[in-house]
Amino acid sequence: MDQQLASLLVNFWTTGDLDSAKVLADRVQELPAEDVAPALVEFHALVEFHAVAKFAPALAELGQHDPEGVNAVLRAYAEGVGRLRHEQENFPP
Repeated sequence: MDQQLASLLVNFWTTGDLDSAKVLADRVQELPAEDVAPALVEFHALVEFHAVAKFAPALAELGQHDPEGVNAVLRAYAEGVGRLRHEQENFPP
């Protein structure tokens, strides 16, 4: 992934402010879609991973009371990641 693009994505994601969005938009326009699309998919996967990791303690507690519930959550996450990979393979449509 282009390091500048990665840095701009992270900066925008953490701040969410308009100036960061403008800088990111300018940089994205300078790059070919073949470079931007995989970077966006990789960033999306990273954000999804951290979202699941954030809820790991709650999943562990749920697992003590409802192991099948944890399995359902993890299956849904795995299916989502699987779709994400297929979308990347099929880009552009």
